Amino acid sequence: MTPTTTADPLARLHRFTVDQYERMIAAGILNEYDDVELLEGYIVPKMAKGDDHDTVIEHGDELIRAVLPAGCSLRCQCALALAESVPEPDFVVCTPARSRQGKHPTAGDTFLVIAVADTSVHGDRTLKGRAYARAGIPVYWIVNLEDRQVEVYTDPVSLPGADPHYRTRTHYRPGQQVPVTISGTAVGQLAVDALLP
Repeated sequence: MTPTTTADPLARLHRFTVDQYERMIAAGILNEYDDVELLEGYIVPKMAKGDDHDTVIEHGDELIRAVLPAGCSLRCQCALALAESVPEPDFVVCTPARSRQGKHPTAGDTFLVIAVADTSVHGDRTLKGRAYARAGIPVYWIVNLEDRQVEVYTDPVSLPGADPHYRTRTHYRPGQQVPVTISGTAVGQLAVDALLP
């Protein structure tokens, strides 16, 4: 008789370090056509993007740039270098490339991460939310196309023995304005209606 186990099946999967992941890219083992990202040590496929998702990216880029103060850059669907993850969020508001010597932004360079979610809401709330909270990303938004709302997560916490998470979650719905906060200071607002397709 084979003994049964109650261990987490994910514990048997191989986890990669950020360095190993970056070396696979440098060696050509992974490339831009693989459409994957590293999350908490696991190489996972990125979600497919529909028309609504891409529409939000297109006009969201203009809206977000318009409220950002000098000294902030906006990156769109580019890598973010965290301790255990290399996600490629839809938007990252961070320090300019020159101040980072042209490297991907780290958690310390990042003010705000924004995900646009149509079919990926659950993963954006759980796996990605946990990765961003663990890294100490101060503000994380999910532009939730399914529920037609913008979810704003703040106050990340990562305590021993507990999953990293955000202590505060606020939902903004059509007709409301979402405050854009950089280093604890509101620098502008974006209308939910303008962000949604």
